[in-house]
Amino acid sequence: MASNVDENNPRQDDDILTHCAYAFPGVVYTLGKDSWSLLRNTYLTLAENLPHSMSNVRQTLACSLHEIAHVIGPEQTEQDLIHPFNNFIYDIDSVKIGLLKNLSKFLQNVSPRYRQELLQQMKEIQKCEDRKNWRYRQTFASQLPHLSELYTTKEVYDHIQPIVMNLTVDQVAQVRQASFTALSKLLQKFKHQSEDRIL
Repeated sequence: MASNVDENNPRQDDDILTHCAYAFPGVVYTLGKDSWSLLRNTYLTLAENLPHSMSNVRQTLACSLHEIAHVIGPEQTEQDLIHPFNNFIYDIDSVKIGLLKNLSKFLQNVSPRYRQELLQQMKEIQKCEDRKNWRYRQTFASQLPHLSELYTTKEVYDHIQPIVMNLTVDQVAQVRQASFTALSKLLQKFKHQSEDRIL
């Protein structure tokens, strides 16, 4: 059904496909990991092969990507979901923030090797089309304490700590507050590490 988009009635298609995207995690959970091969092509069609204007569909899928990953496991996640994940990172803000809200949960379902690769994309994830969209920065800051638990002390010091420090001087109080929570978590992580191990 997802591949049969009616170009004469895009609004109706958008509503139907958004509903499909919303229900998809429940279908995957109900059928289980062994049935992913039957669902994979439909999911990828929803995530990657619809008109760009159907951002509501991508936003809904981005919000639940971690749930799919949890069911299908690391091997299938890295095989099938990394490409949609990377696309969502470079999508419009409404899609990116959907991904961002559960970024750490998604990364719990991939290998350490891929988590390290993601560190190189942190600056891209931090970018926001609308500089006035402070909720995006707040959401990103709120994920940083959880992300720090997934990386070594040196990786946190080199890649996450600079982002946290930058957010502590944000113009919006809610963003600063979220970044201070992240900073506290980082300081706890650094506390029992010698300087040599960090640097």
